[in-house]
Amino acid sequence: RWGISPELEYDAAADMLYATGSHDLVGPNNIDTQVNLAETAPNYFQNGTSCPPVQPQPTVLIDSAIDASIPASVAGQWLPQATVTIKNAAGGPVAGATVGGTFTYSFGNACVTVADGTCTISAQSTVSNSTADSSFHANSLTKDGMQWDGHGVIITVYRPTAPAPATHHIGDLDNATASLSSIKSSLSMQTSLAAKWQPKVTATVLDASGVAVAGATVSGKFSSYKGTLTCVTAANGMCTLGNFSLSARTSSTVFTVTNVVVNSSTYAPTANSDPDGDSNGTAITIKRP
Repeated sequence: RWGISPELEYDAAADMLYATGSHDLVGPNNIDTQVNLAETAPNYFQNGTSCPPVQPQPTVLIDSAIDASIPASVAGQWLPQATVTIKNAAGGPVAGATVGGTFTYSFGNACVTVADGTCTISAQSTVSNSTADSSFHANSLTKDGMQWDGHGVIITVYRPTAPAPATHHIGDLDNATASLSSIKSSLSMQTSLAAKWQPKVTATVLDASGVAVAGATVSGKFSSYKGTLTCVTAANGMCTLGNFSLSARTSSTVFTVTNVVVNSSTYAPTANSDPDGDSNGTAITIKRP
């Protein structure tokens, strides 16, 4: 077998091989030089100097990469990022693997996978919002006791869009009017009955997804009443306005929403609506019962 042997010494200056110990010349350092060895014990060479077979290492691979870019803390900048997934040949996640990658506008970086086989690689520097995208190349992978299959992954990551601001609107206006009991009033020593009624409106506030909004302050006016009335919505997004009375001579009044206030959300009156069609979501006519 051609190769390094403890029975030989190599003289680099002469480029010659010598016997270990006696330093007897064996021959030039090439494949044609032959050495006859004598066994000092049965099967000495077979049992004592045989090379163990090389065991193949299990394969590890870069399975995928997805865009994970985020807005930067610096105004007008964004940070290119990609989340990579590392798996073994059977498709199982591999933890503790070190993955390297580069972005178009940044030097390379690396991350170490967790239990689900994923980790996120960030660019070393942010990118101006004037740049719409960046290429990402996952191009290295190491894991103790495993052999990378050598295949990288290339994807494009994009400038993240700003989330749409939260909005809310009126989703329904309903007549909640109830008639008042007749009351006695005295006029010129005579007793008469004067009928009155109390107009009321129930407003429902929804967010942009149509989910009821609790804690919204609804403001509005009745055409037959001076001043603005308010109410605060409950968990179902509803509240009722109208704590005053009108004479029976008033046959109707119009209620109009003037504002709806919700923390960290913007009132969008153009989105006001009414599913049953008795209003346009902003104004409703209330008739005397």
